[in-house]
Amino acid sequence: MMKSFVLTSLLALSLPLTLSSAHAETLDFNVEKAQLKAARVDTLDELAVYAKTHVNKSIEMCGTVKGIFSKGSDGFSLMLQIPEGRTLVISAPTELRQNAAISSGKWIRTLCKINGYSGLDVDLQLQNATDKVETKTIDAPEYEDDVVIFTPNTRSAPSPDQILIAPEVNLPPAPKAIQIQGKVIQITPSVSESRGELPSRRAVVPRNQTLQSGGTASANPYFGFTEANRLAYKNLARRNNPRLSDELADQIAGAIISAAQTHNLDPRFLAAVVTVESRFNPYAVSSAGAMGLGQLMPFNLKPLGVGNAWDPMQNLHGSAKMLRQNLNTYSRMENGTLLAVAAYHAGVGAVNRAGYKVPKISTNRYAWKVYYAYKALAPELF
Repeated sequence: MMKSFVLTSLLALSLPLTLSSAHAETLDFNVEKAQLKAARVDTLDELAVYAKTHVNKSIEMCGTVKGIFSKGSDGFSLMLQIPEGRTLVISAPTELRQNAAISSGKWIRTLCKINGYSGLDVDLQLQNATDKVETKTIDAPEYEDDVVIFTPNTRSAPSPDQILIAPEVNLPPAPKAIQIQGKVIQITPSVSESRGELPSRRAVVPRNQTLQSGGTASANPYFGFTEANRLAYKNLARRNNPRLSDELADQIAGAIISAAQTHNLDPRFLAAVVTVESRFNPYAVSSAGAMGLGQLMPFNLKPLGVGNAWDPMQNLHGSAKMLRQNLNTYSRMENGTLLAVAAYHAGVGAVNRAGYKVPKISTNRYAWKVYYAYKALAPELF
C-alpha cells in the first residue's frame, strides 16, 4: 500500500513536469531573448556591422542546421545556413547538445553571444535554440524605437534608376498567366495598366547606361520567367518560411517575377522588401492591420488595384506598384532608394513632412533591414 502511494505520488509530481517541458523550450528561449535584449540579425553583412560595436552582446539568428561537429570536451560547432543562403559556424557548449531543436536539417532560431569579430568573421557562442517559429511579423520587437540601428559605414543603397528596369529595352511582355505545376495562375493587371496607362519614365535607366557591375540594366539575370529564376525565389521563400508548402512557395516565386516584370522593378528588391515585411508569410497580419506578403494597409488596396490581399499575385503586384511609385518620387534625391523604402513603411506624407528624411527611428531600422536583405541578393550593385 505504501509502495503504491509513493508510486502514485511520484507519477503525480512528474506529470506536470512532463507537460510543462513541452513548452519549456520555447518559453525559455523567448524569456532569455527578452532578458538579454537580443536584437535580430538576418544577414552576415548586418552581423559584421553590429559586431563591431556590440562585443559580448546577444543576437538572434534563424536558419537551417547544415552540420554538427564535435569538438570533444570543448563542446561542438553548429553550421547554420541563414535565409540569404550563406552559412556561418557557431560554437556551442556541451550541455546544449541535448537541445532537441539542434538537429541536422532542422530550421531553428538561435540566441548567440558575440565573443569577437574580424571583418566578416564573427566569433559566436550559442546560448539557446528553438525550432518554434515566431508568429510576429512587422510589429516584432526589433522594429520598436528603442532598438539599435545597424547603419553601415559604407555608401548608401543603389540609386532608384539602378533598381528600375528600363521599359524601352527589348524585354518580353509580362504574360497574362503563368503555369505552376500544371495549375494556371492568371495575372491581374494593375488599375493603371487596365486603363492603358504606361509606367512613368521619370526614373528610367537610359538605354545602354551601365550599372556598377559592368552590365546593362536589361541584363538583370533574375528578371524573366525561367525555371532557374523561379527556383531561386522559391528557395528564398522556403528558407525564410519553412512552413510554406511546395506549391505555395512556387506560386509566390512566380508572383515576385510577374510583379517585378510588370512594374519594371528589380525582383530582388521586391523580394528583399517581402523578406523584411512578412518573411514570406502570405497570411501575415500586423497589429496595425497590414496584410499579406507585402503588408499592405487596407486603405491602400483599392488605389493599388488589389481586390484580395491574401492572394500572393495580387498582393505582390500591389507592393511592386507602390515601390515603383516611391522610387519614381524620390529618384532625384540623395539616398532616394532609402527614402522610397521609408515611404513604403511610414508613408510618403511622413517622409515629406520630415524634410525628405526617414521620419522616425523604427522606420530607419526598417529601411536598413531592407538594405541588408537587398545587398545579400544583389551584391554587385553595392
